[in-house]
Amino acid sequence: MYDYEPVPADLRKLMLDELQYDAEHNALYINPLLKPEGAAAYLPLLLAALEAGSPESFAEALAAAQLLQAQHTYTRQGRAVTARLPANYALSLAAGEFNRYYMRAVCRAAIQQAAPAVEIYRAKAVATPRAAHDERIGRRVPPDALLADLRQSNFEQPSQYGLGAPNSGLSIR
Repeated sequence: MYDYEPVPADLRKLMLDELQYDAEHNALYINPLLKPEGAAAYLPLLLAALEAGSPESFAEALAAAQLLQAQHTYTRQGRAVTARLPANYALSLAAGEFNRYYMRAVCRAAIQQAAPAVEIYRAKAVATPRAAHDERIGRRVPPDALLADLRQSNFEQPSQYGLGAPNSGLSIR
């Protein structure tokens, strides 16, 4: 999946700190496609993944707990459409959320080390890379600006730097 594993203990600590930051700022992202009772069970699974797991273990836990709705309704060309969730939705959600906390931790580590920038790179191979994502690879971004941006983004609303988009395969180092 992503090539940043194993995640070092110091980065895991920063990932957990960022989860705590979200809790303290009432900014925890709860995916709207979780079942109504799924929100309470979701957070412990996220915490476990950040503490010692991976995007894959998080996805497996989400699927095993059956927290996601089977279908969703959205608007397409002015009409309401109901569709089944993609088979890989749990993995997309888990990888996206894990990566978002990972990137926030990398930004925090870069700030602590007074690094002037972090670099966007392809952390996961994708079958059909999007040109807009490929154009970002190699771009260097100030870690403080990116951290602020990532704290405002989520699975549905990627960062202004294009990071955090579902299935983009992009991360930072």
